[in-house]
Amino acid sequence: MGTNQQVLDRLRNTIIQQIGQCDGKFMPFVCAMAKTEKGLNTIVQYVTNLVAQGDYEIAEALFEKERELNPNLMRD
Repeated sequence: MGTNQQVLDRLRNTIIQQIGQCDGKFMPFVCAMAKTEKGLNTIVQYVTNLVAQGDYEIAEALFEKERELNPNLMRD
């Protein structure tokens, strides 16, 4: 499996690959945020935390971030 750092590096690379395929129609706020280095790092950290807790897959975590950012998707 690898060291913890290797696992985190692979996870980060996979997250970045999925963000690279970002569709602005479905996740406009995440796609826009990911265009800056700071925004990308924020998203990667957020997704890493959710995935590491075992509750989310990468795509689900990305959509949770969109839900957090997008006022049209906010829950009551």
